[in-house]
Amino acid sequence: MVLLGLLVISTLACAVEESPPVEESPSDEAGNLEQMGFAVSALSRGKGVPPEAMNSLREIQELLAKDSAAGKLLQLETIRLGIEGERRVCVVYKDKSVGAAAKKKIERIVQGVDLMQFEQSGCTTDEADPLRSGNGGQPK
Repeated sequence: MVLLGLLVISTLACAVEESPPVEESPSDEAGNLEQMGFAVSALSRGKGVPPEAMNSLREIQELLAKDSAAGKLLQLETIRLGIEGERRVCVVYKDKSVGAAAKKKIERIVQGVDLMQFEQSGCTTDEADPLRSGNGGQPK
């Protein structure tokens, strides 16, 4: 009986030999593509967001909604900045080249529009970020 147990254990030990690690090739779905993020803000000077800035923001949101529906985005978030309609739209594209094309369109939309701000750096996920606090970017 003891001999049979030793035979089973030694057979199992041979069967469980470590095989060399298999290198997996990353797929595009697994994040092989470089991402691109940026943010756009519509601001105010105490009298609410100007109509031209609101129109630009709506146009940008429509563009981003189409890209989101097409599955091109990893993140799309609108953050309220203050009480006068100020908003910050944060976006991260899955593919850097698609994001770069959208960035050019958005930069054209905001160019020359008072109180519209394009931010290449994108948005943070840090809740300590004053722009995520909903108080118009003022530190707490």
